[in-house]
Amino acid sequence: EASQPLSLLVENQGHINYGQMFDLKGLVKNVTLNGETLTGWRQTGYPLENVSHVATLPTAEQVDLPAFYSGRFQLPETLGMPLDTFVDMTGWNKGVLYVNGHNLGRYWPVEGPQVTLYLPGPYLLQYPEYNTVLVLELEKVHPNRTIELVPAPIWKE
Repeated sequence: EASQPLSLLVENQGHINYGQMFDLKGLVKNVTLNGETLTGWRQTGYPLENVSHVATLPTAEQVDLPAFYSGRFQLPETLGMPLDTFVDMTGWNKGVLYVNGHNLGRYWPVEGPQVTLYLPGPYLLQYPEYNTVLVLELEKVHPNRTIELVPAPIWKE
């Protein structure tokens, strides 16, 4: 129906650094629907500095589309000053991880070589504050997936 919005998410995986430099990214041709060129549309970024407006999914819901998952956690009361750590993304597919609004980077543990993302201690909030986690998952994920803080990086063999 003509009045229904159509939203597209384009993933940028960067550019190759070898060979011919005709490594085009994004929407490089007309956008069509049922053979008709769509016009009058606009493109915009998704600023994630403030993610309070992002709709997230409950962990019990399984989806096939790109989705945001969120959660929160407290560090142990006895820990004191938070230390540098790593976030284990085992079992997730491919996406981007944010902790307390800080973009920790992309994860893609199936491809590797890194399975964990580095999390600097100063990004973490001491007890009794809650730390927030936002995961932008681009592919299907098991509904009960979790993340874990681990003391050392994990590399795919």
